Amino acid sequence: MKTKIFISSIASSIALAVMLAGCGSSSKAPSCDDSDVTDLVTQALTKGYKNKGWEIGKFTYKDFMTQDTIIPNPRKVTCYAQYDGSLSFKNSDGSTSTESYKDREVEYSAQYTDDGDKVYVWLGSGN
Repeated sequence: MKTKIFISSIASSIALAVMLAGCGSSSKAPSCDDSDVTDLVTQALTKGYKNKGWEIGKFTYKDFMTQDTIIPNPRKVTCYAQYDGSLSFKNSDGSTSTESYKDREVEYSAQYTDDGDKVYVWLGSGN
């Protein structure tokens, strides 16, 4: 069973952290395009919408890029990616409102816990 915990954030000074149980090795960093990581990025990006009743469409990620850091950490990765996605909402009159995202950019970091059982994902400030 997977466990997910959210701590929300808008500004860069407050990180959005998400944990997922049963992830992988603690000796290396997760991959930017790992499906567990991108699923958590999607959950973080859409959390506010889901709480207001919006339906979350499929989010796809592409053009992944790993950022080098001043102080390398072999267990943490900072990533940039582009995503496409959609959100929809049923209006009171029965019509549907849809918000679509095309080639939007997201910055995020991911790191396994010491025991390798969970991964934290932080969204960057430009989201």
